[in-house]
Amino acid sequence: MTKGFRRDSLLVGIAVSALAMASISGCNQERPEPPRSSPQAPVVSDTSAVSETSLFSGIDLSGVDSSVRPQDDFFAYANGAWFDSTEIPSDKSSWGSFNILHEQSLEQLRAIVEELTDASTPVGESTTGKNGDSTDAGKKVAAFYTAWLNEEEIEQRQLAPLAAELSAIDEAKTHADVIALFAKFNAIGVDSPLNFWINQDDKDSTRYTVFLTQSGLGLPDRDYYFDDSERGREILEQYRSFITRLLTLADIEDAEQATQRIITLETRLAEHQWNKVDNRDSEKTYNPHTIAELRQLLSDYHLDSLLAGVGLDGQEQFVLRQPSYAEALNHLLPQIDMDTWRDYLRFNVLVSFSPYLSQAFEQAHFDFYRRTLSGQPEQQARWKRAISSINGYMGELLGQLYVARHFPPEAKTRMVELVDGLITAY
Repeated sequence: MTKGFRRDSLLVGIAVSALAMASISGCNQERPEPPRSSPQAPVVSDTSAVSETSLFSGIDLSGVDSSVRPQDDFFAYANGAWFDSTEIPSDKSSWGSFNILHEQSLEQLRAIVEELTDASTPVGESTTGKNGDSTDAGKKVAAFYTAWLNEEEIEQRQLAPLAAELSAIDEAKTHADVIALFAKFNAIGVDSPLNFWINQDDKDSTRYTVFLTQSGLGLPDRDYYFDDSERGREILEQYRSFITRLLTLADIEDAEQATQRIITLETRLAEHQWNKVDNRDSEKTYNPHTIAELRQLLSDYHLDSLLAGVGLDGQEQFVLRQPSYAEALNHLLPQIDMDTWRDYLRFNVLVSFSPYLSQAFEQAHFDFYRRTLSGQPEQQARWKRAISSINGYMGELLGQLYVARHFPPEAKTRMVELVDGLITAY
């Protein structure tokens, strides 16, 4: 248990508690009128009367520090007692009301999944839980969970699950092959220098469009590569060690030289990427392009191969977020030798799947991305990571089971009434 940054203030917790209590007790229950104030209301100078009990129904004031005047430091007043008495769990880098609710939901999901796992019904056959949650989806979820927890087999298989991907990288001979692999690997969650997503057009909500964006860095942001502070240099050195460690575990020859090539390539990409300020500019990042315009801009990037590989062939309109980066990337692709691109591809495949491989890969990934970058002291329990992984990859199926168990129709009715009341109030 360690103290540190607590991301969510207790004020959020108060609001969530109020909503939860309102939904549980029913929206029609009579409540005392809150005290009314006016612009001429006196400044509060004595908060000694504030107790740990609720002033209004459903609001928990146990975290209030009544020794602080709210007009002097409202954060300390509203959160002080909670802040001073709360420890961040050792498997977290931050802690607050939403983290607590997330932990509670993980426990609920674990109970559902383990009940389904104990049923031992083959995938594809239906099963019925204690509360009647009968679903074929449940067996797929259970099979996923069982595989996640089978550490013995994971250790035995080592890199075998990635054999096809690593072999394809070894066979890449041309820059066109590199782009083809970027497209192929995109489907399994491996990053590349130019990525995309599909969403409503920012200036025409009646249609969807494809957004193309800069990507492909192993560090969180371009600025990490140019941070000359002591902390910045330390992170970059830790990143270098992490890459070498990962490549060594994968028996990649000349791991240290490969690491240097990877960092040099990523730094060259970062030099042309936009910073966070520019990326937050909704006007600057809205740059509509036709397919013809993109072909001209990315003439050396084998664009048609990339789009076909990710299922976007035939798409005519795009929004390119960082045109200057795309132009630089187009010139950069053929300048980089194939050995470097193969090293880059290997690393990106390995880093994407390390959390799911044997313990050595998993630990290396945690040590850098969670411990070094995020300050998380300890790894989460494996069952928690398994549930989170199911949420990420099979969230709709898991959600069906959760709703059937914990969100009956009457609860939805109460929440709809609550939301309608809020809308009316606003």
